[in-house]
Amino acid sequence: MTNRMKVPEVKDVLQLIGAEIEELPGQAECLDPTNTDDPLTRIHQEVSRDPAYLHTDQYYNSRNTRAHSDSTGPEIVADLDGTAPDHFIACIGTAGSSTGVAQVLRAARPDARVIGLVGQKSDFIPGIRNIDEVHEVGLFDPSTYNEIEAVSADEAIDGTLTLIRRCGILAGPTGGGAYFGAVRYLEKIDAQLASTGSGTPQSSLFATALRAT
Repeated sequence: MTNRMKVPEVKDVLQLIGAEIEELPGQAECLDPTNTDDPLTRIHQEVSRDPAYLHTDQYYNSRNTRAHSDSTGPEIVADLDGTAPDHFIACIGTAGSSTGVAQVLRAARPDARVIGLVGQKSDFIPGIRNIDEVHEVGLFDPSTYNEIEAVSADEAIDGTLTLIRRCGILAGPTGGGAYFGAVRYLEKIDAQLASTGSGTPQSSLFATALRAT
């Protein structure tokens, strides 16, 4: 049993592996406990009454965050020889990955900056909450992010096509949005560093390489 599935490919894959899906027309992407008429709220109520049910609930389950603080974050630090990057730029979907990774990166480097990417108001980008929906996500904490920036659905598609056509990476709109947002953010950082006479920073070389791919 699930709330509405806006990406038909996800439903197709689940059915392909034998899942029986009962889809309820949820009124919101995430749980709103105050709306007792919303099917997603009713799912939570039913689960809380009967321990035989299991609701993975990636929007509220703290294990979502812990999976990334235990694995993804340490992998990034290990790949960088025990250091953390200056900037970590991540799309916000359930907020689990960006929150878990941010905890690890800041433990290794307290001044590491975490940039969250959301969709523009009313835009639908699979895997990314828009600027209004993100506040409905139970794991979302604004204090996790130094900055939150928005990307449009068109920008996410442009980024996806760039990754596919120029980089040979079979990405989707989430990856495309992350790519577009990362390049745009690094270009802004480069402009700030250049204006202070700091020379050619590493982020400039990286952003240039991304544009050239």
